[in-house]
Amino acid sequence: MESFVHDVWCRPRAGALWALPLMLLDAEVDRWVFRRDGRIGGPLAAFGRRTADGVPYVAPLVQRLFKAKNRLPKDEADFAAALPRMDEAARRWLAEAIGTWSSGHPWATRARCGASPTGGMPGLTR
Repeated sequence: MESFVHDVWCRPRAGALWALPLMLLDAEVDRWVFRRDGRIGGPLAAFGRRTADGVPYVAPLVQRLFKAKNRLPKDEADFAAALPRMDEAARRWLAEAIGTWSSGHPWATRARCGASPTGGMPGLTR
């Protein structure tokens, strides 16, 4: 799958600060596809969550997968804070997903630590 536009940045007028980034998702029918490796993905319904007030957001597990690319200091801090809050199935899925597209990635190793040899994230593929 080839996709060239991954996000659109919006601002109220020329010269104003960028106010809203819109992230675009690669999908095939009702399945989201990780743009860095088409073997990774899952049902669109598993891609996002909603706050109690109904505001949609990217599922934290999927967001960590996308953030693994650049590993900026803010992403490293986010990953370190999120890792202890993940259950074993989520940690295993994340480790396998990151390891699928980026062999030897340190986040895959860190996520794998403590994860059981069975499990996985229901509906997500890698």
